[in-house]
Amino acid sequence: MLLVLVTLALLTYSTYVFVDAMVSELEAVRAASTQLQLESLARSGIESLAGHLEKSTIADRSTIHLTELWSGEIALDPSGQIGTYELWQSLKAEPTEDLQQGWRNESSKLNLNALPLADHQRSASRTRLMALPRMTKEIADAILDWMDEDDDTSEFGAESAYYQSLSPPYAPRQGRLTSLAELLMVRGVTSELLYGNPGNIADPGGWSSLITLNSRESNRRPNGLPKIHLNSPDLLTLYSTLEQELGEKAAKFIVAWRLAGSLTGAEGERIPNSEMSAEERANQRRTRRFQTARERLNKQLGRDPEDTPSDSAKEFVDESQVVMRGGIDIGRKPAYHFRSIFDLFGTKVRIDVDRKDTILESPWSDNFFEMRQSYPTLNELLTTSHEEFEEGRINILRASSEVLMTIPGMTDTIARRIVAFQETVSPNRDPFTGMVSLLQDGGLDLKQARLWGPYITDGGDVVSGHCIAKIRGETQIWACAFLIDASMPRARVLNVSEYPANSIDPRLLHNLQWK
Repeated sequence: MLLVLVTLALLTYSTYVFVDAMVSELEAVRAASTQLQLESLARSGIESLAGHLEKSTIADRSTIHLTELWSGEIALDPSGQIGTYELWQSLKAEPTEDLQQGWRNESSKLNLNALPLADHQRSASRTRLMALPRMTKEIADAILDWMDEDDDTSEFGAESAYYQSLSPPYAPRQGRLTSLAELLMVRGVTSELLYGNPGNIADPGGWSSLITLNSRESNRRPNGLPKIHLNSPDLLTLYSTLEQELGEKAAKFIVAWRLAGSLTGAEGERIPNSEMSAEERANQRRTRRFQTARERLNKQLGRDPEDTPSDSAKEFVDESQVVMRGGIDIGRKPAYHFRSIFDLFGTKVRIDVDRKDTILESPWSDNFFEMRQSYPTLNELLTTSHEEFEEGRINILRASSEVLMTIPGMTDTIARRIVAFQETVSPNRDPFTGMVSLLQDGGLDLKQARLWGPYITDGGDVVSGHCIAKIRGETQIWACAFLIDASMPRARVLNVSEYPANSIDPRLLHNLQWK
């Protein structure tokens, strides 16, 4: 009898263990299945956003507060359960800050991969990095050395010799960064500097919330055609294209500007010396000396600039090189380059038109009311670069004060003024009119806009954010970070990476429990 009881007990226990294992296995399978559903749900939300960015205007693309895209619901077949997803700029914030839904324009950050690395530009790039909180000269130079292609150590930097002396040794990339985490391999960069508090990768106190590797804008118009390159060396084609799109007056003014510069007295500031090569500076000096000498010669000869050149002067003119458009000889090599479309507003050009000394006024007034009408059109039509994309410009309507300080020439006072203006702007305002409003109401004048033109934008085609997926009635969630590039005709999801649940802000988790 005892043997029977023992046998029954063992069989009962074995059955219990088996059933318990099967229940655990079933729960694990269900959890895995739910996670797959949640992951698919989150990816659906991200693809939905990508589709919107692909079809949207530049203005929509820059707007983070489109509430209809913040979240979505999907019926899960065949169960009939309802899955939901939510898009957030960040899943964690300081206790004194509110969590913001939506997504973030990567152009609101400093793009490390867009920093110029040429010898004559290194000082300017280091200065921009030095504007970041807790950045040092040693770390800034080490970052630039890590990215440049040579093995020459800069003043405060580090190259292969340093990294090969470590245990274990490794080599610097000597190329552009592939991830922010790669910065941890650069001498002096710590997890706390990059991410904030150790173990908390979303802490906004680190550089990761201020820097990016992926900000850019398309140089195509809304209809898909390339924008008109204002700095094209082919003035004949430029004139014809501008005349067709904007009319003769605009074409004449822009080509005249390229040949003679403007009368604002700012030509010496068109390209800061820190960003010009020695050859470019020499060419600029030669052009100025030639123009000054020509003016002195005219005075000595008693020649009125409006007079037709004498026969002796004509001997030095190669008639085969003279190409007249709008009364202007555009067969010459242009001496000036636009830095941004801000150079077009409220400026004048002095040049010979029909062999008479003439002052041309810009067709585009610097009156703010008129700029609200003309700026959006010019911004969508014109560019100062021949590249397919504009890399690394900072969205001045979205950037934090820390990022604004990385713009060359920015001051703390102006940065605070811009941030204060950002807080007064309606979230759904067209960014184009927002830029003009910044000039009108935000304490930024047109001279400063011209100076910062190459570094600032009101757009940006790469966005990032976080997505949380949940099934109603369930406690399980799945979160991820994402990156979308909408600078191409077809928007691309560049990255989707799972986000650790234990790093999500407790306030957000608490709210999710009741949904």
